[in-house]
Amino acid sequence: MVSRRWKTSILLLGMMSVLTGCFGEKQVLEPLDEGKGKLKVTYYSEKSFYRDYGNYFNIKFPDIEVEVISTAETDMEELLDKQKPDVVLLSEHMFETYAQQGKLYALDDIIAQEKFDLEGYMPGLIDMIRTKGRGKLYGLTPYFYNEVIYYNRD
Repeated sequence: MVSRRWKTSILLLGMMSVLTGCFGEKQVLEPLDEGKGKLKVTYYSEKSFYRDYGNYFNIKFPDIEVEVISTAETDMEELLDKQKPDVVLLSEHMFETYAQQGKLYALDDIIAQEKFDLEGYMPGLIDMIRTKGRGKLYGLTPYFYNEVIYYNRD
């Protein structure tokens, strides 16, 4: 559950970072040419990507082509080097490792430029994600699972 949370957050924020228009004085990303473009996304499979996100994404951004790169039975390190995807789904451990190795794009400037509101997230969650990136934000999660065990002491 934890790895799916990280994967989802990276996917959503990565897509947001690529697709958002640049309205500030200093552009962090180049604006898309007439809203058209292409994204390379890693996901378990193309079918599950479109079921979970792709169909909704295509409705909102019909002029953006999405190429889904399956991560099933693939060495992630090799996939990243060879395919150079725009948006990646990573386990929590891989997220932390790649962030610390400088293989992920820090989203802090994009979040500031687009005035993306982080206040709606669970208290402490953004700080926890920043900790994994040594103070920088490399991804977000759209939901958070918290599991507890209840028991009867008697």
